[in-house]
Amino acid sequence: MSNPEIIIIDDDPIVGQLTFDILQEAGFQTQLLQEGRKLLELAKRVRPRAILLDIMMPGIDGLSLCRMIRKETELKDSKIVIISAKAFPLDKERAYQQGADLFIEKPYNIDTLAPKIAAIIGPPHTPTIKTPAPPPTRPPTLQTAQLEIWGCRGIAPLSTGQQSRYGSRTPCISLEIPGSPLIILDAGTGILPLGEMLVKSPAHQRLKILLTHFHLDHIQGLGTFACARDSRCTLEIYGPDDPERDLKEMVREIFTSVLSPMANPPKARLEIHPIAEGTAELGPQIQLHALYTFHPSTTLAFALEFSGKKIIYCPDSEVQIEPGTAFLDYTEKLTRFCENADILIHDAQYTPEDYQKHKQLGHSSWEMALELGLQAKAKKLLLFHHNPAYSDAQLDGLYEACRQKAQAVPGAPQILMAQEGQKIIP
Repeated sequence: MSNPEIIIIDDDPIVGQLTFDILQEAGFQTQLLQEGRKLLELAKRVRPRAILLDIMMPGIDGLSLCRMIRKETELKDSKIVIISAKAFPLDKERAYQQGADLFIEKPYNIDTLAPKIAAIIGPPHTPTIKTPAPPPTRPPTLQTAQLEIWGCRGIAPLSTGQQSRYGSRTPCISLEIPGSPLIILDAGTGILPLGEMLVKSPAHQRLKILLTHFHLDHIQGLGTFACARDSRCTLEIYGPDDPERDLKEMVREIFTSVLSPMANPPKARLEIHPIAEGTAELGPQIQLHALYTFHPSTTLAFALEFSGKKIIYCPDSEVQIEPGTAFLDYTEKLTRFCENADILIHDAQYTPEDYQKHKQLGHSSWEMALELGLQAKAKKLLLFHHNPAYSDAQLDGLYEACRQKAQAVPGAPQILMAQEGQKIIP
């Protein structure tokens, strides 16, 4: 190998290899290191055009390396690029103070990485040599976003031996957006088959897990999630802080306390992100909005906006449309939150008759979910959080009643009934 134009230091082997592959494909001679102790010796010998550093690394952190590089006269012409998920404004400012020329936030856009590097160092010194592509090791690139249902039962999974066309597992939905890490909504028992699938593929090794709340049916699969036992994986876990137990404490108990189902601590890297009601950037071009819902315990609904699409995930929520009720303020706020959703995924645990017996327990009937969908002008309504006491015949009847009522209303959303294995294009 000739002297590298670019040296990459990244202790995450998955992201480091991806960066290496992208720049090599763009024509740059590139070398990958997983820690920085040998960097200065190598860099002074080959004098690279660019050095790419992460901030959080074992041994010598990226900012310290940046400062050390800038003290070496042999490296005065080498550009320094920080590529890091630790992208607080203060960290970015410190990076530039230590001599960085460019800061790129992880997860980065794979299509713009090489052009950004080329913009500060120029084109590759050697022309790109086209070679036949090796057999693909990853699934084909997704061309559009896709939801997949892994679990949709509420409260508790069906007992072993019970069969249902709608499935037996508790809430978990995956959302795949082209160019983004996989997003996982809740970690009920549905996350278990998802995890077994993911560890067999290198395509998704950074995962964003969004927890609505800490009721058992929404977290009970996390402790035995296969990706948590895989050292290649990074789990970004988002969720609310509850007054009784904050998110970091809850995750610690799930994985390392005496109650943990895991025999050993997780091998995956865990990144904990407490969130409250409001708006945050979940990734490039992906906005996450959160809203507290009317449900026992601190519970959030999520709105995900990307590429002109809007998906609402609100699995535990009690709405009431009738004027003058105690829930009116919440319902109006929720309606605005869900407005013009491409897909509204909402709690529809009860028939209207059963709801009358279970008021103020934090769940809705299909009729209430439909009225919310009508008021919010949603395009599709996915009935979710199925009552574990309902048979398939009862769920069939619930779906048909909702569908018929929607058909009678101009502009009503398309009605969908959640079931395991279901895939939906927003």
